[in-house]
Amino acid sequence: MRKSSINIADIKHEAYEHNHRNYTPNYAIDTADKNEYISFLKDKYLKTETNKYGTYKKIDFEAIEELYKAKHKATTGRAPQTSIKWFKEAVINTDEHITKQHLINLKNRLKSEFGISVIDIAHHRDEGHIVNGAKNINFHAHFIFVNANDSGITKKWNKAELRRLQTVVAETLEMERGTPGKNKRLEHKDYKEQQKIKTKAVNEVVKKYENIQEQQSDNLRIVKILRNEITELKTKNKELTKTNNENFDKLSDIQQLFNALGLREISAFVKIDDEKIKKAKEIIEANYKKQREELKASGIATQQMYSDAKLTKDKNVEIINSYSKNKKNSDIEIN
Repeated sequence: MRKSSINIADIKHEAYEHNHRNYTPNYAIDTADKNEYISFLKDKYLKTETNKYGTYKKIDFEAIEELYKAKHKATTGRAPQTSIKWFKEAVINTDEHITKQHLINLKNRLKSEFGISVIDIAHHRDEGHIVNGAKNINFHAHFIFVNANDSGITKKWNKAELRRLQTVVAETLEMERGTPGKNKRLEHKDYKEQQKIKTKAVNEVVKKYENIQEQQSDNLRIVKILRNEITELKTKNKELTKTNNENFDKLSDIQQLFNALGLREISAFVKIDDEKIKKAKEIIEANYKKQREELKASGIATQQMYSDAKLTKDKNVEIINSYSKNKKNSDIEIN
């Protein structure tokens, strides 16, 4: 259950129009037919108003003020000060259990215990904000009252009376009494601003969460790309190793063939053999250089990958050098 509170302030311009929904505030989240309106005035203290909100009956504040000025003069023998503010508005926290009778009971207690006359009540059940798609209603009531007793003497509120007033409101509305300083009633504009701040804070948290999710998605995409590149690199590494091994096998086959032919037959192909040896070395070095460039470009190559590539290259070069040495020794023997 919400805690009760009452906040008294000078009545503001267009308070009646706001209270009676001559216009719909942009922070209303439900229809005005949910609200309840109670007037305690006779027709002679109502007047017809025609303005931008249309034609309607409203409180004749001037007529009521003249009535209380007359009462004041009759009581004191002199005219009241022109600075007196005869009308006040109390904004009161309520909740879903508050009925019309609760409000009338409170009006009567305000009269009997504090001497003030409530002339109009509007109970609002259409304001609030949306939380996760659910309506969070800001239940409250507006009490417009004459801040004077029946003798025309204006009410001066002291701290003790204001504390007593909070207790009366809680008892009459059957609500838990609010803690002073913690349950001050917000005006509708302040309430709206407060909700904007809360909404902004929630949106910032949601945005941060979405950014984190987006960043995580980006990281997953990067990881996937890197994994694909690693797989592709491993495949290329296997292909290059296979190519180098094939070159080694070919050179071994040639060496075995030449050894089988004998020295004289080899001497007839010395020039061709040198070209093949040179070309084989160039291919091996080119393959090794290409493999290192691809490893470096990937950005994810390990030292082991570089070592494996160099080991394969050195092995093939060693075979070539061995064949070249054998060929040179054959040449010497021929000469």
